[in-house]
Amino acid sequence: MNANCGCFVSAQKVFDKMTEKSVDSWATMIDAYAKWDRPVEALKLFGRMECENVDLNEVTLVNVLTACARARDLDMAKRVHRYID
Repeated sequence: MNANCGCFVSAQKVFDKMTEKSVDSWATMIDAYAKWDRPVEALKLFGRMECENVDLNEVTLVNVLTACARARDLDMAKRVHRYID
């Protein structure tokens, strides 16, 4: 809820304190950053997600591609595309 309202500091604090992060919680944070014109932060969060070997789903990939488009990051978009193949 905090993330969807643009309260990123509190949303990030809640997210960071979560002991068990679901793929949905990752996707929600990435989506919120992308929607609120913070695509670079969304892509950094996706990088963390990859490092933690979280299983990706379609929603996450769409959210990351949205962030790629807003950040104009073609290299990352190509990397995400490999997950889709």
